[in-house]
Amino acid sequence: MMAALGITTRLSLRELDESYLEAVAEMMGDPRVNEFFYGFQSIKNSTELVSYTSTYFFKSFSKTHAEFGIGGLAIHERGASASDEGTFVGFTGFFPPTTHHPEFGPELVYILGPHCHGKGYAFEAANAAIEYARAVKIGRASGRERV
Repeated sequence: MMAALGITTRLSLRELDESYLEAVAEMMGDPRVNEFFYGFQSIKNSTELVSYTSTYFFKSFSKTHAEFGIGGLAIHERGASASDEGTFVGFTGFFPPTTHHPEFGPELVYILGPHCHGKGYAFEAANAAIEYARAVKIGRASGRERV
């Protein structure tokens, strides 16, 4: 089990790595999830969906991780016990700054599976991601990189 990078009352955040690619691609294939991600709406098959997900999310998160020390974070509903990793429900993290406004820094994103919509998980996970990013920034500034 991978160590949690952030924990809330109901959620735990873990590093989003390639082991999550299939789960994220499946989630992004749902029209209730990709409603505002127009590139995903035109995808016709699962192979194309996995490839696009890898390029769109995982490469962007890698770029932000390399530059700022934080990238993508998998969101899990906390399990019944400390040893229970819980169910993967979505992801959050930071995209690279836009090319037309780099002064704004990384952009916070979050996406949850449709069964988690309306529960307040996005707000909870986003706050935990921001707190983790602050801790990483403080660690990097003090020379104790926390990645």
